Amino acid sequence: MFSETKGILKKAGFTLMAITVYLLGSQIPVPAVKITRHYQQLMHESSVSALAAMSGANLPKLSLFSIGFTPFMVAMMAVQLALLMKLPYLRELSQRQILLLQNLLTMLIAVFEAHLLVGNARLIDGPLAKITAIAALTAGAMLVTWLGNLNGSRGIGGMVVLIICNMMRSVAVQAGKLFHQLAVNWQGWLLIIGIVLLSLGLIWFLAAFRLARYEDAQIRSYLPSYTPPLMYPIGLNLGVMMTFMIGTALAVLPALIGARLGHRTLLLNSQFQISFAAGLTFLLTYFFAWLQFNPKQQAKQMLYTNSYLLNVQPGKPTQRYLRRRLFSLTFFGALLAMGVIVMSLSGSLIKNEWGSILQLMAQLIMLVMFMNGLIDKLDELRIPRRYAKLKGDLENEVFRAGLAKRA
Repeated sequence: MFSETKGILKKAGFTLMAITVYLLGSQIPVPAVKITRHYQQLMHESSVSALAAMSGANLPKLSLFSIGFTPFMVAMMAVQLALLMKLPYLRELSQRQILLLQNLLTMLIAVFEAHLLVGNARLIDGPLAKITAIAALTAGAMLVTWLGNLNGSRGIGGMVVLIICNMMRSVAVQAGKLFHQLAVNWQGWLLIIGIVLLSLGLIWFLAAFRLARYEDAQIRSYLPSYTPPLMYPIGLNLGVMMTFMIGTALAVLPALIGARLGHRTLLLNSQFQISFAAGLTFLLTYFFAWLQFNPKQQAKQMLYTNSYLLNVQPGKPTQRYLRRRLFSLTFFGALLAMGVIVMSLSGSLIKNEWGSILQLMAQLIMLVMFMNGLIDKLDELRIPRRYAKLKGDLENEVFRAGLAKRA
């Protein structure tokens, strides 16, 4: 028990170190860069910064870690799609080679995004200064990706912890600005109280939504017939957190490319950005829900374990039944994710207190959902301790039963 506690404390210490490095790197300015009024206008008048914040980026303050995990998220999505397509070349690669390919793709995307930020927003002049800034932003993106992956193996929560820190900072800044904006009269104080109550209500709803699931009765043929059926759960929020991380990373790229093409391009149109991000979010929620809960694999596993759903035939009928259930249940999570993205982007385009309230509520929802994901990671760390406690209780029960039999 002591060794398990020591291991958890060691992981927590490494996570604190990773958070410290991430926060320090977020304060280091990019060399040879002078932020212009054009860049500030781009960040404040478009949805680029609002989208980027959801994937660990901090574009308004151009620092070493400004790009965040966006290149890694896009590269991971591309590799996952290529693997699902079962391309002949990728099927011959080992896991190490696939990881190397993903890292190479991450670096190329980081260079591309850094070029868009530095060159297309006209931050600096001169080829040497431009190369220096691109190299610094690329190195920062690769470093923060490596740090997040390392925290996943040696710490707690992986990249999610660092994204949560970035979002907490963003929520704190947004809440502070909104407070100073509203706390000028009694109507503003009433609105602040309403925002606090609404925030508490959202936290309660999201905590309940995290545990929401649909349950089917599952029969296991190797158990006695009088054994009550087990419950086979399907969650309502499958794929939502991955959608926030990867979907927003994908939605950032068109906005950055639009800055290169000019203000008249469709990519910088606010209605197009909201529609594109909303549609992408809705579809990605279904995609990641399917990755986490593959009906075909679930039906096969039931066949291998001699179990079946009540009133559903094993095999193909079970697969079709689970597919229908997954499609209908994922709709609620997809609708929530799409609504949050629309709230955030709409709030960034409305230049008054109502826009700030929309942004704050959207960021709070995403923050709570990421925190829920972190809670799941912490629960996984407690599994060995729970198993040891259960094993000890069983051994004590057997020992007491033996003493009673001897008596």
